[in-house]
Order: sequence, then C-alpha cells, then structure tokens
Amino acid sequence: MLTALLMLSMNAAPIPVEVGQSIAGVRIGMTRAEVSKLHKLKPEGIERSGRTGYVSGPLLFLFNPQDEVVLVSLELQKTGGLRVGKLVVPAKISAADFAKKLPNCTLSEGSGGHAIHCGEGAGLDAYDSYGGKFVSWVHLGPG
Repeated sequence: MLTALLMLSMNAAPIPVEVGQSIAGVRIGMTRAEVSKLHKLKPEGIERSGRTGYVSGPLLFLFNPQDEVVLVSLELQKTGGLRVGKLVVPAKISAADFAKKLPNCTLSEGSGGHAIHCGEGAGLDAYDSYGGKFVSWVHLGPG
C-alpha cells in the first residue's frame, strides 16, 4: 500500500532535480543502502558489464561494483514532470523546448535522436528518439 502511494505521488508531482547534483534526492556516489532509504528498489533485470541496475517507478539507478550510484535516470513521460528550482518541466516536452526551458543547455543531433546537455561537467542530459515528439530519458551521470 505504501509503495502504491509513493508511486502515485511520484507520478503526480514533478520530480525534484538539481542540475549536476541529484534527481529525486539521489546523488552520484550514494550507496545502494542510502538510495533504499529514499526509494523502494527492484532489480532491473538487464545484464550490464560492471553495473547493476535497480528501478523505482520511472527511476533507474545504476550501481558500480562498490555499490555506489554511477547513473540516475528517469523516463520523463512516466512522471509528473521535473522541478528544477522554480522551473517546472512538463512530462511531455520536445527536445528543443527542453533545451530552451532550462539555463545553460545545448541541443545536438545524434545518430538516434536529439541530445540535450545542461550545466557544467556531469550536468544533466536528456534524450529523445527520431520519430518521437518528446524527450524520453533524463540522466544524471556519465551514462
């Protein structure tokens, strides 16, 4: 029951994001035990070289062999959007509009769609797919 309520609240309200810092309160380098205190984790079930994936609703967390977060990702269209400071990014937004909405973002074309990078260093990355109208994934970490 509590899990269902957490999932509903995660989907209803925008997910908090600090560019280059955290998504949904999770930072790069946190341990799985720390993340488990914030989110109910289920194994992702995909084999990855040197990384273990866990999901919590629309969120994906990848952990290195030391059990530290190396990537926080979310399926934007399965959320209530993002909250970045006072800005709210809707769940359905084009790559071009995403890049315009947040400060310090660049939009580029890749082999499979558009890529957006916001901020310095790790920053925040977002992607769409050719043929799709909206951003599909948002990442914190070096993917």
